[in-house]
Amino acid sequence: MSYNPNLPAGQASAAASNPVTLPQESIVTTSITTQNLNGFSGAATAGSAAELILFGAPEVAIVVTGTYTGVLTIQAMVDGTNWASMGGSNLRSFSTGSFNTTIASASVGTWNLPTAGYQKIRVTGLATVTGTAVVTIRSSYAPSFAPSSIATVGQITSSVTPGTAAISLGKAKANTAGATDTGVAMLGLRADTLAIQAATGQYIIPALDLYGAMLIRGYEKQARTYSVSVSATPGATATDFLVLPGNASNTVYVTRIIITGTQTTAGFVAAYLILRSTANTGGTSATSVPIKHQQTDAAAISVPLLYSVNPTALGTAIGTIRSAVIPMGSATVPYPPYVIEFGDKGKPVVLSGVAQMLAINLNGSAVSAGLSLAVMVEYFEV
Repeated sequence: MSYNPNLPAGQASAAASNPVTLPQESIVTTSITTQNLNGFSGAATAGSAAELILFGAPEVAIVVTGTYTGVLTIQAMVDGTNWASMGGSNLRSFSTGSFNTTIASASVGTWNLPTAGYQKIRVTGLATVTGTAVVTIRSSYAPSFAPSSIATVGQITSSVTPGTAAISLGKAKANTAGATDTGVAMLGLRADTLAIQAATGQYIIPALDLYGAMLIRGYEKQARTYSVSVSATPGATATDFLVLPGNASNTVYVTRIIITGTQTTAGFVAAYLILRSTANTGGTSATSVPIKHQQTDAAAISVPLLYSVNPTALGTAIGTIRSAVIPMGSATVPYPPYVIEFGDKGKPVVLSGVAQMLAINLNGSAVSAGLSLAVMVEYFEV
């Protein structure tokens, strides 16, 4: 094929005087001075479009010169009748390397565009155009995207060099940070109050404190933490002396219990730490006020109960997790306290739900004269 009568005037004369065998490179230059009122079907309004038949060319270069206003749109034809504006940011500027969907109003320069599969391509003004935009379109069978510069899938999966310049995503270790350096920031979630963010198996955002420090481990250090201290004389044959119940809103983690006391004559008190799966009933108890370790935290939901009269019925015991015979000094010669730590080498005692509770139990033994017990419980809620 050496001549095609369907070519626009510029292409037809070039084909007639320079017969070639397809595939061939084609070129057309047109001045755009007005708006295309026939936007998507049929021939464009005279003076509103530069049009090129592609002959299967996979890419075109577009040059725009002149002085004008009005956005220039890139349209393509597949079926020989209808035009469609090309979507996606495929129009690349040679001067900046940026990708766009249209040529901005008054812009001059050179662009290239992939066109494989289209019958025709045109640059047209679908909005109002003033002045004159001189548009040259040239098809090419040698893409400007050099294959050597495009990484293959194999290369991408094995080696990607991000660069280390100010505008690169990569940064060299120990380099000084610049005010305008570009990178990809890690997205984190400020979590003043810790809460479950996702279900097991779902993606989750790293939790950060208010200073941007990541909570990697030891999250209990950021949790709402409370301490309660009581001092009282147990009943004559005390059972559950102090209990810490769970609650329906969050989970309670017990980390430390300290027991000490005095009595008229130095001696010992047998104490048991019992985990229960149901609540006590009856008896006489009073709530003790937990003190927040950080005063901006919310108040504790789980509140310890101090019994002055034994419960009528004790809750179901899961088991005794600690037992000790604790020395009690006299008022003038006190003994060191007995300290129970949880969570240092393993998990704290965990109370889940209103039914569970941790009880300090004196086993119903007779209480020595003058006994006064002091107990401190530390726990956090998440």
